[in-house]
Amino acid sequence: MTVAQARAHSQIDQFQGKVLRERPPIISSSREESMIDKYMDQNALLWKRIESYQQKIEDLNQTNNDLQKQYRVHAKRLDNYNQQNLDLKQQYDTLTKESRKRSDQGRGLSSQLVMLQFANSNLSSTLDQAGTSISYIHTNNRKQQIMEVVKNRQTIMDVKQKRLVKQQNSLLDSIIPQDCNEKMNYEQFHSQQGSMDHSDRNIADGTIHLNRMCKIISQQHQESSAAWYAATINSKRNDIKLKHALPKVSKVINKKRKNSQKRRLSSLTIISQNKLSPKEEKECNNREERKFEIEDGSEDSDDDDNILVF
Repeated sequence: MTVAQARAHSQIDQFQGKVLRERPPIISSSREESMIDKYMDQNALLWKRIESYQQKIEDLNQTNNDLQKQYRVHAKRLDNYNQQNLDLKQQYDTLTKESRKRSDQGRGLSSQLVMLQFANSNLSSTLDQAGTSISYIHTNNRKQQIMEVVKNRQTIMDVKQKRLVKQQNSLLDSIIPQDCNEKMNYEQFHSQQGSMDHSDRNIADGTIHLNRMCKIISQQHQESSAAWYAATINSKRNDIKLKHALPKVSKVINKKRKNSQKRRLSSLTIISQNKLSPKEEKECNNREERKFEIEDGSEDSDDDDNILVF
């Protein structure tokens, strides 16, 4: 029984007691009977009112019960909402911790990226210096090789020229004494014999032999001059080819250096994105170096074939 029900029952009991207390004694007179009827009618009205109040009280009790049921349902829902709120709060705390952890990892990765960029810049400068030194060394080596070839050709031509001069001198030495001997024999024969036939024949033979030797010497001199002229032209041609070949060699070396730099940058980018293991990174570097060496050798051979042909 609720407080309102108890209060209503107490009011009913008080009203009933008041009615009973105010009821007059039974009197046989008509006036008293009319008063009794009047009181009875009032009592009946009061009982009807009491019944209506009781009905209202029962309705209120039913409404109160319904409200209590709804209160329990809403209280249960509120408990569920509170539990969901606690779960969401725990999830929020977990996500906040993960976000802070990811932020710390992002800061670490940013610092690593800065270090990699710094190392990449150092590597690029080192590669530029190495490419410059390699191009300078390669150009100097190529120039030295060409100069050595030209020097060797010049030495060979000098030796051939000296040999031809020596042959000419030996031929002249061999011809002049023969001419002197023939002249001496002619004078002796002319003084002794006094005949001109035999000496004239010897002079004619000596003249023919001298003319033949002069033709041979002039032919050899022409050949040596032609060889010397060809060697001089070849040397000038080689100098011109060397002059035109040096920019091409420098261009090829710079192209190789840029390609190697691009390959190394791409390998660094792949490593930073895919996070390769140290073993895979080492294999990748070895594979790139072998590929670069193969391409370097093939391009050097093609350039050597295209620069100079002796």
